[in-house]
Amino acid sequence: MSPADTCSMLRWVQQPVALLGLLTWLGCAASTPPSEPGTPMKTSCPASIELPTVEECVEAVSEITGEMLGSCMRRQCRDITVTCGEWSRGRCQIENQRHPETALLAFTLVKYHGTLHAFFPVNETHWCEERASHGCVVKAVVHELAHSCGWDHKQGQNVPGDDPPRVPIAECACINEKGEKTSCR
Repeated sequence: MSPADTCSMLRWVQQPVALLGLLTWLGCAASTPPSEPGTPMKTSCPASIELPTVEECVEAVSEITGEMLGSCMRRQCRDITVTCGEWSRGRCQIENQRHPETALLAFTLVKYHGTLHAFFPVNETHWCEERASHGCVVKAVVHELAHSCGWDHKQGQNVPGDDPPRVPIAECACINEKGEKTSCR
C-alpha cells in the first residue's frame, strides 16, 4: 500500500486524536499543500525589494496586445537582470530631481527602439530602489521589459504607463490632500 493510499484510508478513521501522530508522520495531516513561492527574477537588488516572480511577470505580460512584443517580454521575465546599485541610484536621483512631480522607479538603457530588440532584447534594467506597492512594482517591471524589447512610449499595445497623454500606472499613483493623483513619494 502506498503512502497516498494510507492517507486516504486513514482520513476515514473515526479516532483523529489517537491517529494525529501517525497522520503527521505519514505526511497527510496537512490540509493543504504548501504554496510554491515562485521563481525569482534575476536581480542584484536587496531582498527587501519585492520584485515579481517570473510567474507573476508572465501573467502580467499576458495583458500585452502585440504578439511579437508579448513573446519577447515573456522571455525577458526569465532572462533579464534587474540591477540595483550605486550607479543606478545616482541616475535615479538626478532624474527625480529633474522631474519632482513623478517618482522614477526604473529605467532601461536602449540605444534605439525597434523590432530588432524583440529578437535581441536588452539584458538589463535598472531599479531605483524607491518604495512602492507590489502591484506598482509588477507594472513598472512590465513597462521596463517592454522597453528592453524595443517598445517606446506612444506605441500602445497595452503597456502600463503608455503615452499619449501620459497615462500613469494606477497602482503607482497616490492621492494628495486635494484629492489629485500624485507620486507616492
